[in-house]
Amino acid sequence: MSRKLIYQIYFLLCMTIFATFLGYVLIAFVHIPISKGNMIKNLIGFNPGWNFFFTHNLLFAIILSVLPFINLLLIFTQLVSFGFNIYFIHKLSLGLQVTLFFRHAIFETAAMFCSVVISLIFYDMCQEFLEDKKINKNKRIKSLIFWYGVMVTLILLAALMEGSAHA
Repeated sequence: MSRKLIYQIYFLLCMTIFATFLGYVLIAFVHIPISKGNMIKNLIGFNPGWNFFFTHNLLFAIILSVLPFINLLLIFTQLVSFGFNIYFIHKLSLGLQVTLFFRHAIFETAAMFCSVVISLIFYDMCQEFLEDKKINKNKRIKSLIFWYGVMVTLILLAALMEGSAHA
């Protein structure tokens, strides 16, 4: 693993912690009164099923994977919304919190990280092309196929868990 990728992963982990905490603090600052029964009703609501979550999350991840640097802003806003969700479920039992949010959010976050890695691979390929460097295309294509496969698998797992969370 290259140093650049390791630094990117560290940056993403720090951004995840900061953005999620920021979302939690911002919504707590507004101080929205929530009751346990009302909260569960609002969280459960209508469940469109795993296919809906899979297609929407996959589309979001593909957009992230082709937008280097801009994707960090999109990921930041997504992580802030995770903080909002954590605030709304913090009074529930740990079992309900895991079922409603945490078990699929972990996979969604990992898929977002994979999309950033893919965007860096695309960015490096473009830079090498513009600098007329000799590129090992087979190695890059295999790397892209691997990372896209990991990303789609993570999104599928998250969608299956999110689609069954409210059942």
